[in-house]
Amino acid sequence: MGSRRTNNRHHRKSRRRSFRHRLTSTVHQAPGTLQRPPDASPTQLRQIEYSATRVVSRVISDPLDLVSARMEETGITWLQLQGFSDLGQLRSLGEVFELDPLTLEDLIGHPQRPKQERYPHYLEVILYRPDLQRGDRLRLEQVGLILGDRWLLTAEADDTSAGFQPLERRLEGSRIVAPPIEADTLAYWVIDWIVDSYFPVLETFGEELERLEDAVVARPTQTLLSEIYELRRELMVLRRVVWPLRDVINALIRDRTTLIRDEVRMDLRDCADHAYFLMDTLETYRDLANNLMEVYLSSISNRLNQVMKLLAILSTVFMPLTLIAGIYGMNFNTQASRWNMPELNWPYGYPLVLMAMVAIAVVLLWLFWQRGWLEDWSKPSRRVEHEP
Repeated sequence: MGSRRTNNRHHRKSRRRSFRHRLTSTVHQAPGTLQRPPDASPTQLRQIEYSATRVVSRVISDPLDLVSARMEETGITWLQLQGFSDLGQLRSLGEVFELDPLTLEDLIGHPQRPKQERYPHYLEVILYRPDLQRGDRLRLEQVGLILGDRWLLTAEADDTSAGFQPLERRLEGSRIVAPPIEADTLAYWVIDWIVDSYFPVLETFGEELERLEDAVVARPTQTLLSEIYELRRELMVLRRVVWPLRDVINALIRDRTTLIRDEVRMDLRDCADHAYFLMDTLETYRDLANNLMEVYLSSISNRLNQVMKLLAILSTVFMPLTLIAGIYGMNFNTQASRWNMPELNWPYGYPLVLMAMVAIAVVLLWLFWQRGWLEDWSKPSRRVEHEP
């Protein structure tokens, strides 16, 4: 647990340094200027040609070769770009597909807000794909989509991710069981896959919230407080990308461009419903995380009250005993007066006083128990399960 917190702190510090570098590196630069990211991965470009009769996948070393690799009239082309270390390939892609320099800057400019931009002959969409790596650390991968007439370009910064392998298998299966898809349908599949990838992440966060809730009530510690803060931060990061995701999908539905058919707009409504459900669930989890802080503080306060109550009970029990011991410790001279502590001369005075002190302590503890003052109020009560 300690190594996980250390790794998370190191990751947050390195990410903040990288974020500050990206912000300061773009100052006083002309719009559309391409700058290689400091942690850019090697550039890989793959082309998937899809038609009713074949699915061909090839690695492209020079984007200018795409000019001579045109698809047949009934097919579409899916280009997958991973890594932004080679800006020359990105510029070549811009020349082949006539992309605006601002679009190329959006693809490699991190961080970008999820958005949708319409250009004369293509659509630009920026989204984020969540991923939980080892240690349950949230990672967001920016995905850029460029939708053309019969082609789709997807761009990711990380070349080590699994990419769109599930979609590629689905694409291969659709060639057999369904008519050939269009480029807008493929774009819808990518968007739907990205939206659905949030559900396992939220499910993991929901399980983490339940675990933290039980642990906070049972035994609040400083470690749990750190985990609650970390979970609240990750939920806040998710909210920043899910909130504009709804606007992006709604913009694609409302935009009357010819690049998106009416039947695809109907399918995008399902994505919008999923995005709204994600936002509702995320808001619920954020409220639960905030409530966990209040529960933590209440648990700490209850435990402190329990300790103070125990100390008060012990003090109350020993107060009469201390009084008796103090009285018999005054050592008045019994020969000077018959009223000076005659009990000192009793043969059974000492055991009788001890028995009286024990009896007083037992009676006080019994009275406290009858009033319920000895119960531990900081522990949760047992849940009563009712049989159906």
